[in-house]
Amino acid sequence: MAKKNVNKKIIKEGKKAFKKSPLAFVFLFVSLICIGFSLFTTYDYFIEPKINRQKYEPEIIYSALDADPISFHFLEAGNANTGDCVYIKAGENDILIDAGSRANSAATISSYLNKEGRVEDNKLEYVIATHAHQDHIAGFSGVNDPNNKSNKTGILYNYKVDNLIDFSYYESGSTLIDNKNPVSLDGATEVYKKYVEARNYAIDNGTNWKVASELTTVNNNYIVELGKNLKMEVLYNFFYDHTKKDITLLNDDNVKFSSSKFSDQNDYSVCLRFIQGDREFLFTGDAEEASEYSLTKYNKLNKVSLFKAGHHGSYTASGNALLEKIQPSLVCVCCCAGNTEYAKSNERTFPAQDFIDRISLYTDKVYVTTLGDFKDKSKYTSMNGNIVVTFKDKPLIECSNNNTLLKDTEWFKSNRSMPKNWQ
Repeated sequence: MAKKNVNKKIIKEGKKAFKKSPLAFVFLFVSLICIGFSLFTTYDYFIEPKINRQKYEPEIIYSALDADPISFHFLEAGNANTGDCVYIKAGENDILIDAGSRANSAATISSYLNKEGRVEDNKLEYVIATHAHQDHIAGFSGVNDPNNKSNKTGILYNYKVDNLIDFSYYESGSTLIDNKNPVSLDGATEVYKKYVEARNYAIDNGTNWKVASELTTVNNNYIVELGKNLKMEVLYNFFYDHTKKDITLLNDDNVKFSSSKFSDQNDYSVCLRFIQGDREFLFTGDAEEASEYSLTKYNKLNKVSLFKAGHHGSYTASGNALLEKIQPSLVCVCCCAGNTEYAKSNERTFPAQDFIDRISLYTDKVYVTTLGDFKDKSKYTSMNGNIVVTFKDKPLIECSNNNTLLKDTEWFKSNRSMPKNWQ
């Protein structure tokens, strides 16, 4: 009854207003209709969560020719041990991914970085430690050196590091440590303990530090603008926010994982994509089967112009599920080819025959940093040496020793079978 009386009152007042000023009444009425229509048509755009706005604003893909240049430097470790270290010059940014293979690699890495045209201001804008294995982080702490201000040769002691991104967990055997808050380091390797010490030194000197789980979620990758149409993206990996016990949560109709297939450290690797206009480049650390599958499941992966071979060209990485998505044009392998440090059988030493067979379906442009020896683990020499791949107008490959493709080396002809696609 009350609602009916209110409606009558509104109608009565409206009639009075119309008699007093018909034009004003019409103007007000039309204005209300326009406002209502505007609110209706923009409701989705302004009220729905921001993440859904991409359907209204599709990303524009620019040509790589309209982007700043980027160069990737795959470094030798200065010893007979396999390890990863990649220096990247992206626009005005100096980036370092990993610092393997041993603590004494720090001096070799620094010597390379300090050359003219590289890290001229002693500052690295981004450093990424993919996971806690020695062959990836030992050079961050380095060895004792009384000639340095910090008394250490390590990268984190001797460079100003603006941003450090690393892994979410350390796990080995029964030891599990939250890398974001390592309350106790009991059970951890000395290498990891020294890395944490070096990281704390960097943080105390102004480094902004984040673990991967703080930067990206299943629906939201972390993107850094490095220059004109040039980006670095931290891709979501299931093992940023899950541990060994959770591996079966990855299971679906395509795969059935169990804990026995999970590497203690490798699958925790921080995985990165660099984007230069319409070109893409992929770095997956030592990610193996489960981790690679999570990349394909939770990220939109495209063909890549460059792929750093997963896990040094191991038979356990660079699997078909990932390769079918990225179909690499060029592959660089950081390893000491033929050294039996990490393999019992010769055919599974880096780069393994299984890896070669899978890669051969997509490209024969495979380069390897260092050559080891099957019998003597202390012997090494350069294969391609330091591999530099620059993307500006078109890819330019410059190696410190030679530019010979893996399939054309004497080592390959003597120790590996030629895949059909490479014949």
